[in-house]
Amino acid sequence: MKRKFAFDWGGSLENNESLRQIARLLYANGYEVWIIPAAGATPSDETYFAWLHAINVQFTGFRRVLVNETCDPVYTAQGKVQAMLETGCTVLYDDNEHNIEAVRQAGLEGILVNRIDDVPKPKEIS
Repeated sequence: MKRKFAFDWGGSLENNESLRQIARLLYANGYEVWIIPAAGATPSDETYFAWLHAINVQFTGFRRVLVNETCDPVYTAQGKVQAMLETGCTVLYDDNEHNIEAVRQAGLEGILVNRIDDVPKPKEIS
């Protein structure tokens, strides 16, 4: 069985072309690619889908991890772990050290992505 891969959005796929290439190659080779951003109620899922389409990243599924009102990193990291377990993902690419540590503690693989701005961020789509 092929592994399933999860990608964060903000600070990761949002503005890192190298990471986008990894996601594209994985999907093209038959791997499941899940997008698991941590965000509030906005932007909408449809906005995320439009952004992903605009950067030509196909994906198997999308699972938003809702942040709480204080943006507590432990709460968010637990949400990422839960989303990965529910989707069957075993690898997470993320720029947040708290999230990476939490998935590793859960026995999953976490790959820390350098937060870089090597491409323009997608514009808000109305």
